[in-house]
Order: sequence, then structure tokens, then C-alpha cells
Amino acid sequence: MQDRTASPKLFAGAPPELKVNSRDPRIDACRGIALWCIFLDHVPNNIGSWLTLRNYGFSDAAEVFMFVSGVTCALAYGKVRSCEGWTSVIRRTLRRSWDIYVAFLLLTLACAILVHLAGGDRLADESNTRILLDQPGSALAHAAILQYRPVNTDVLPNFVLLHLFFAPLLCGCCSECRT
Repeated sequence: MQDRTASPKLFAGAPPELKVNSRDPRIDACRGIALWCIFLDHVPNNIGSWLTLRNYGFSDAAEVFMFVSGVTCALAYGKVRSCEGWTSVIRRTLRRSWDIYVAFLLLTLACAILVHLAGGDRLADESNTRILLDQPGSALAHAAILQYRPVNTDVLPNFVLLHLFFAPLLCGCCSECRT
């Protein structure tokens, strides 16, 4: 008979140990599942969309994606705050919001160019690029201040604003800022 105290075993529910600089694969898996559900919800007439959250709850996968992205930001910027300080957090959140802002503007232009090249009047109406094709100056000005968005690009202006306000929100939640 073997001595049971000689070899300790991990419990089935024990979380895996992560390296200091590595990403948590569980968060990436949740974000990936949410992205697949968003994709399935946007493909018309498919049987896979019956498995997504929009049919079974008060929200859909977009809300799950936003929540998981917020958790990711809290973990990433919280680690930066503890290692490098608040100025680094502010600098990184401003840089990330700028990157997302530029990506949104480029995606808006790409949508308009693709619709124009396709030459479809119906496609311009369905993708909400008709106004950009008819009045490009004012539509781009509204896109620059995040008032105009082509169809299915709503999440990018939200990410821009959430990243801009993330450092003050993190500071409000942090105990060292409140004292």
C-alpha cells in the first residue's frame, strides 16, 4: 500500500499557473467565442445563430465581448499601473484609443470605397454609406467626431471612448487614488 501523503496531487478545480508576462487563455477563449457568436448573428438564415445568446437572454454576444474586453483592460492596465505607474497607464490608454480611432476612420473610408466600387445603390443604403457617398465632407466631419458610423462599426467608437476614460475609471476604483 502506498503512502498517500508522499505525492501531493492538484485538485481538478485548481487554476493553472500563469507566467507574469503571458496572456490568460481563458479570457482569449471567451472573447473568441463571443466573436464567433457575433459573426453567426450577422450571417442571415443560418442554423448556427440559434445557438447564440441573443435567443436566450437579455443581451447578445456584443455585450459579452465588451465585458470581457473591459476585464482584459483592467488586468493589463492594472499590471502596468503596479509596475510603471499612472503616467504609463495614461500614455498607453491614450495611444490605444488613438489606434482604434484611426482604425475606425480607415474602416469607414474602406467601406465607402468598396460600396462605390461595387456600384450598388441598395448596398449603399444597407451599409449606411449613402450619406458618405453623397456628402463626403460633412459625413467625414461627423465620422471624425464619432457621430457617423457605417453599419456594424458601432463598437469601435465605443472602444475609443472607453479607452479614453479607462485611466480615470481605474483611478476611481483604485484605493491609492481615493486616499
